[in-house]
Amino acid sequence: MDWKVPAMKKRNRHKIHFTLVELLVVISIIMLLMSVLMPALKQVRNKAKSIKCTSNMKQIGLAETQYITDSNSWTTPIFDSFPNSGGTYNWAELLAENGYIPYPVINKSTLLLCPSWPPYVYEHRQYIYGFFDYGCYGPFRIGGANINALSSSGSIVTINCAPSKFFYISDSISVGNMKQRYNYTNGLSNTIHVRHEKMANLLFGDGHVSPKSSMELKNNTDIYSTGFNSYY
Repeated sequence: MDWKVPAMKKRNRHKIHFTLVELLVVISIIMLLMSVLMPALKQVRNKAKSIKCTSNMKQIGLAETQYITDSNSWTTPIFDSFPNSGGTYNWAELLAENGYIPYPVINKSTLLLCPSWPPYVYEHRQYIYGFFDYGCYGPFRIGGANINALSSSGSIVTINCAPSKFFYISDSISVGNMKQRYNYTNGLSNTIHVRHEKMANLLFGDGHVSPKSSMELKNNTDIYSTGFNSYY
């Protein structure tokens, strides 16, 4: 008996062709989806950076609280000099030198930097979160109903403000080089920077961190130093 092998059917090798109009429609749909999704993704990234910034400040706040406890209610000074060597240090270096925070390493990330603004890695001791210069280099005594400040002349100045309303570390900027700045004033050159969706994160004397807008910094009587000029 002869067995017949069935002939194999030829595959349909016809290619699918798109017209130019169809391709343009597909491209338009993709571009539309990207235009919708990109702002949302950017907002998510910015929110994550703001949360990281808040976390950094809370860690700094814990370090300052420990320092304050060990220093009879006084914060770190903004900037000072060593009495014997003549060398200088800022508030962050003093925290690191005494083991309250890890010492920053050049070209590495650090909790002393906001992740939303240059420099994104540690470059120099000047380019970190800002400590508010209330007309003196500090330190500030946080305890009781009011805040006291040690002026550069050595006299103690009373700031009529409760710790919960007294902010002293925040997102900052030096307008000259557009980088973060270790100290700032209520001025136009070194000041608070509202970089998180037009908000700035602030560390207060009681240890809490709260975002404030330019309008709140300018007009809010619930925080110290209303009428503050911020950069945005």
